[in-house]
Parts: sequence; structure tokens; C-alpha cells
Amino acid sequence: MHSLKTTDSLSKLGLDLGLDLLSKAAEAGYAPAQNNLAIVYENGTHVLASTDLASLWYHRAALQDLPKAQYGLARLFIGGEGGSDPEQALRWYRAAAETGFAQAENNLALMYEQGEGVLKDLAAAVYWYHRAAEKDLAVAQNNLAIMLQYGRGTEINPLSAATWYQAAALGGDPFGQINLANAYANGIGVDQDLIEAYAWIL
Repeated sequence: MHSLKTTDSLSKLGLDLGLDLLSKAAEAGYAPAQNNLAIVYENGTHVLASTDLASLWYHRAALQDLPKAQYGLARLFIGGEGGSDPEQALRWYRAAAETGFAQAENNLALMYEQGEGVLKDLAAAVYWYHRAAEKDLAVAQNNLAIMLQYGRGTEINPLSAATWYQAAALGGDPFGQINLANAYANGIGVDQDLIEAYAWIL
């Protein structure tokens, strides 16, 4: 039986070897490895966290048109340690969104909704929320439902709003669950049902 000390040493050796192999693959230009190395540095997983190194590796992978890396890089440009750059965030969210990456579609929609890094365009926000919602991204389904309920960038459509709230709720989005409960409590796009409303806020 291995001692705890020996097991810990082997575990560390494995981690060091894995990180070394990942680094070599990234240095060789393999985009998925560059993206994974960026995640390691962003999260400080067995290394000292470094936003600068995370940004470097996300950028290298993003330039190779890897949507996950484009999305990761965009996130760093919003409230990162190096300061916020909404225009760069918009650029990389758009690049990832145009490949169909749902999280990027949702975040691009949010930037259009808030006018961050771009002129506010609620119709564009609805368009991108809808694309992400159709890919079963629960947060986007809830966001789209809000736009439909209140007629932001589209006509008011309580029936469709309730449908998307339900999709978001079933997908586990907590705000979707609250909003679906509210829809049932007030008869928004559905028949009023206080029992069903109560069930969604439990």
C-alpha cells in the first residue's frame, strides 16, 4: 500500500506532467490546448492565477477561430483585472456567436440590450437571444422571454414569453423559475394557477 506521502507525490508528479504536456501542445500551436491552458491560468488550477497569461493563450486560440477561446477572451475584456474594454469584448463575442456558440450569442445579445461597446439595439438583442434560446441555453430563454413579455425590441407576446419562461425553468434557470411562477400567479400568457405558481418558487 502506498503511503499518503507517496500518493501525494505521485499525484503532484502527474499534475506537473499533465501541465507540461499541455504547455508543449499549446506552444506548438494546438488551439484546444491553448484554450485549456488559458482556463488553467484564469482559474489558478495548480498554477498561480494570471489574467495576463490567460488572455495571451485565449488570444492565440481565438486567432485560430476556436469559439470557446473567443468567448473566454471576450469575458476577460468585461470587468477583468486589466480593465474593461467593451469594444474588444463585443468583437470576440460576435466572432464566437457567428459560429453558433450559444453562450456568446447570449452575451452578445446582452451587450446590444445594454448598449455596451455598441449602440443599443433591442431588436438585435432579441435576435441573438432567440438564437441562443433555440439551442436550449436556459439563461437566454429567460432573457428572451423578458423581452417578449415587455415588448422590448419586439411586439409584446405574453403567450410566447410564458413558453420561453417554462423552457428556462425546466432548464434549471432560477430566474426563469421565478418568472414562470409570476406568470402563473398573474395569468401572463397562461391561465392563472396559484398552485402551479407556488410549485415553481418552492
